[in-house]
Amino acid sequence: MSELQQDVQTRPKHQDPKTSIEEIDRKLRGLKAEVDPIFATPKPKAEEPAKQEEKPAEPKPDEPMPEQPAQAEEPKPEQQA
Repeated sequence: MSELQQDVQTRPKHQDPKTSIEEIDRKLRGLKAEVDPIFATPKPKAEEPAKQEEKPAEPKPDEPMPEQPAQAEEPKPEQQA
């Protein structure tokens, strides 16, 4: 297409360009046949971000910390002499 534009700009207006309207129409129809299916395809759906595990909310500085259940202490192995 750039060659055609350059040819049209350089030739005097009273001379016909090298290409005819039929050639231009054929090129445009070929281009349209390639481009239309691309534009007709639907956009892919955006992937949803993976759900993050809910973490317990951190206490605010002016609130007391929530009580945690007491954990059972594991017996310590006795040292052998």
